[in-house]
Amino acid sequence: GTTELILAYAEAGRCDSGVALARRAKAQFQPKGKMYLGGIYYAWGKALECAERYPEAKSKFVSSVDAGNPKWVPYSREEIERMDQLEALADAKRRKAAQGG
Repeated sequence: GTTELILAYAEAGRCDSGVALARRAKAQFQPKGKMYLGGIYYAWGKALECAERYPEAKSKFVSSVDAGNPKWVPYSREEIERMDQLEALADAKRRKAAQGG
């Protein structure tokens, strides 16, 4: 399915392809209802994580939780916490680089 394809792009490091497909999939599958989009949002978040766009990824994982699909809610909740950790790590690296570390 589409969710699996987006995840495959993310795992293969083809972040932009995954993000683009997720954007199209949301528009395409929106009529199927919010719960159907849970997996799309989760995969979109993974594609954004792949691109190191952690705040955007976090927002997609939040949307996945909000969609209420029981298959994706637990995974998305875990990812929300991971995005906070990854963003903190990225901030620390940026600060160290700015200090000439």
